Amino acid sequence: MASIDPYSHIIVEHQVSHRLTVSVLRAEKVTKGTFGDLLDTPDPYVELFIATAPEGRKRTKYLNNIVNPEWNETFEFLLDPNEKNIMEITLMDANYVMDETLGSTSFNIGENIKVGEKKEFSFIFNNVTTVFLDMYLEVCSSADLRFSMALCDEEKSFRQSRREKAMQGIKKLLGPTHSMNAPQSIREVPTIAILGSGGGFRAMVGFAGVIKALMESGVFDCATYIAGLSGSTWYMSTLYSHPDFPKKGPGEINKELMESVSYSPMYLLTPLRIRRYIEALWKKKRSGQPVTFTDVFGMLIGETLIQDRMNSKMSEMKDKINDGFCPMPLFTCLHVKPDVSELMFADWVEFSPYEIGMAKYGTFMHPAIFGSKFFMGTVVKKYEENPLHFLMGVWGSAFSILFNRVLGVTSSNNQSSTTMEEELAQIQAKHLIGNDSSDSDDESHPKEDRIGSEAADMEEEIQRNNQDSWVQRMLKTLFSDTALFNTREGRAGKVHNFMLGLNLNTSYPLSPLCDFVTQEEEDEEVVTDPDEFERIYEPLDVKSKKIHVVDSGLTFNLPYPLILRPQRAIDLIISFDFSARPSDSSPPFKPRDWWMKEEVPDDSGSGQPSCQQGI
Repeated sequence: MASIDPYSHIIVEHQVSHRLTVSVLRAEKVTKGTFGDLLDTPDPYVELFIATAPEGRKRTKYLNNIVNPEWNETFEFLLDPNEKNIMEITLMDANYVMDETLGSTSFNIGENIKVGEKKEFSFIFNNVTTVFLDMYLEVCSSADLRFSMALCDEEKSFRQSRREKAMQGIKKLLGPTHSMNAPQSIREVPTIAILGSGGGFRAMVGFAGVIKALMESGVFDCATYIAGLSGSTWYMSTLYSHPDFPKKGPGEINKELMESVSYSPMYLLTPLRIRRYIEALWKKKRSGQPVTFTDVFGMLIGETLIQDRMNSKMSEMKDKINDGFCPMPLFTCLHVKPDVSELMFADWVEFSPYEIGMAKYGTFMHPAIFGSKFFMGTVVKKYEENPLHFLMGVWGSAFSILFNRVLGVTSSNNQSSTTMEEELAQIQAKHLIGNDSSDSDDESHPKEDRIGSEAADMEEEIQRNNQDSWVQRMLKTLFSDTALFNTREGRAGKVHNFMLGLNLNTSYPLSPLCDFVTQEEEDEEVVTDPDEFERIYEPLDVKSKKIHVVDSGLTFNLPYPLILRPQRAIDLIISFDFSARPSDSSPPFKPRDWWMKEEVPDDSGSGQPSCQQGI
């Protein structure tokens, strides 16, 4: 079991698993019976099945017209030694219409083979046919997950290199007149993080301007991390996936981005493009990966923002930050449960060019294997690394929940006059990925994340016509009337559960950063909101084969959990909030009396006080 960390509440117990290697060697006197052999010579193959193992069904190729076949094919199974592992061995005959079973038998693995032992077994079917298998059982020692609350070695190395670059940046920013205030050694360099909020295209455009200003002013060169969620991640992805960044700065890249979003979004929905989307979905589905509307939404976002690099991968971003040349980008989404509001339960998932994982469990992996099938910490089926546009769809998936509004599909309460932003604000959290097929929401929870102006323009363009356009009719047929996309569960992102088969143990460490609280004092505490984060310490379901991932902005709209990890030791946070507000005088930027040292008359004659000097 992993060592207990003072910040860890849930300890992941990495149990030892076993790997069974089975070689199907040969068979002798394969028969279909006296009468069957007169009609046709067998085309035999062997099927192996272990119900307790992931990817537990394997089969050899079939050999034409042969009674003494030799396959010599090898398969591997990952086993939980605490389970009763039974292997079903079936001899089959391949036919054009329907394959025929020639015989079947069971083999208890735990009772017949020991760890470290390699043996050949023979199995007799119908008192005539003999099948020979070679088996080897060993302890699986290589785990593809990293179990630790500490930062990975790559990030530690980056931080050291970045400190040197940040010290140069701070000295340049302060200039010779304030050189005494600059760090005099590497140890004095502060760790600075830049944060961007959610807010759809509004947040993306706002963060584009912010990063340009920070880079031109020199502040960008002083930062160690840049973190974002939802709309801000779209700009970060566009910037860090650009082949010419950082040689080409945000100023030039922003012009390209402006051209990308200046076109009507309807060009994304041409028949040729829709056909390409559907083909990509079927390809992913056939490979054994889950498919939801987030996959479609990710392709739409990718075609809009990174059209010329749709095959980009997040792990490729490490080339941009090698030797600490740029701040490390951090992205985030939420793991949520199907039947629990994310306001009560949500695990923050963090993405970096080096690792993806959940700090709550101290469990991380290389980005290349995120989405692959795991069992007890080991990959049992590896898929190609998810393209960047899929992750962009997951990070900003709050918008995808509202796609029916773009199609002109009204809710069951027929509130067609509500805007997309109003509908997002009214979405009940527990319905995001629930099984409720209704589009109406009885309760509302304010959401910070909003839809940008591009989405509003798209809706307005569609609703100008009294009758549905051919695009609307086609999309309603493909998406709205299809259960895959019409349910809330079909819209949330979904990936294979990388913690399948692990054990989670709860611990109650005392944090060195807070005072000890007795049980009596805890009982006396007044809970202002009994629902908020009520179930935050609940673990995920390690028996579930898949997990749901959604936009982090559906809880709160800034990625503070990423940079408040104690291991990152952030000294300064520079945060930019692009959440929707009624006006610039609304919180969080509304002036407060305690901010103001002096109120002076407004020269404009409006009679409103202005802030001359603030804290």
